[in-house]
Amino acid sequence: MSPLMPFVKYKFTFMPLFNAKAAPAYVIYTSNINGFLQNCGCGVEPLGGIGRIKYFIDTFKAKHPHILLIDGGDYFNSYPFPALNDAMYKVLKMMNYDVLVPGDQEFVEGHQFFSKFSKFFGDKILLTNTNSNFKKAIYNQIAGHQMVVYGLLSEKVFEFIGRPEDLMLVSQFSLPELDKAAGGLNIVVIHGYLSDARTIAKKYNDVDLILIAHEQNRGVWKANDATIIGNGKDSEYISIIKADYDQQWEIDVDQIKISEMIPEDKDVLKIIENYTEQIKLN
Repeated sequence: MSPLMPFVKYKFTFMPLFNAKAAPAYVIYTSNINGFLQNCGCGVEPLGGIGRIKYFIDTFKAKHPHILLIDGGDYFNSYPFPALNDAMYKVLKMMNYDVLVPGDQEFVEGHQFFSKFSKFFGDKILLTNTNSNFKKAIYNQIAGHQMVVYGLLSEKVFEFIGRPEDLMLVSQFSLPELDKAAGGLNIVVIHGYLSDARTIAKKYNDVDLILIAHEQNRGVWKANDATIIGNGKDSEYISIIKADYDQQWEIDVDQIKISEMIPEDKDVLKIIENYTEQIKLN
């Protein structure tokens, strides 16, 4: 089997939004990486690792240039391991994400670390339900499609990691008015729970895709007209979403197993080697 073969595939169809035919657009969705520089080497088949994720994404993008790359949060470890999380930060800077929705674990190293994170990625960070100075929506034109992304961070996820006092969240999820007449896809990224995703799908009929993080269920679900996608845990899977329009919307979801058959990115390996040497000295 090729290392880049999809593990699970789903297909959904939506009613047409406009008449112009365009090339397929792709969304690559990562979440719950949880500080896994490499896989743990455990389990029946070891899975995960940011080095393999980067290799896969770079290889995929070389063949399919029309891509929106999104991370739903919990990129860093759930515990304050400064050396590990700093290594993850260095890798994140190499990943070229278009959208980053922070989760609770992005705050695990405290205010100074998140300030460094937010200063570097400022125009990529998306938080719709906050009074803080982050983007409330991110617009991209991908292969002729308008793709609008909203990011929601649930207060409920701050159970073990304290929410910063200056991060004000709107407890009841709300989105601005969605304009379907303009065409394109409306995407909501929720750092929260599957129940939150179902609530959004019920409340907003014009949402097409809902991407969930934090809760570590893996799968694809339908709710009203929305497709809900969860990647699972510990960087073991990522999702490739193909949006193709030909008289109607056709959505394919491939959940990619990050196995040892996928090589590790060489630049990430250098960061891992430096991290390994650093912790040996401490």
